[in-house]
Amino acid sequence: MKYGIKDINDLEAALEAISKELGATKKQLNIIEKDVAKNLPITGGKMVGGIDMQGHSITNLPLSTTANEPVTKGWY
Repeated sequence: MKYGIKDINDLEAALEAISKELGATKKQLNIIEKDVAKNLPITGGKMVGGIDMQGHSITNLPLSTTANEPVTKGWY
């Protein structure tokens, strides 16, 4: 017999095991969804609050053409 299922009891046990695995996977996906929702989109969107850069820098800024654009310390 395929997967060692010989009778209805084996089938019920296999289905129960699969159901538990699916439940655990669903919990993991919910955690991942919550983490992803906290991230900034790659393009567009709006940011509220601070960004913890964890020691990283913003690099390769283009030359500023208006007063409200960021500039490098060297340009300033």
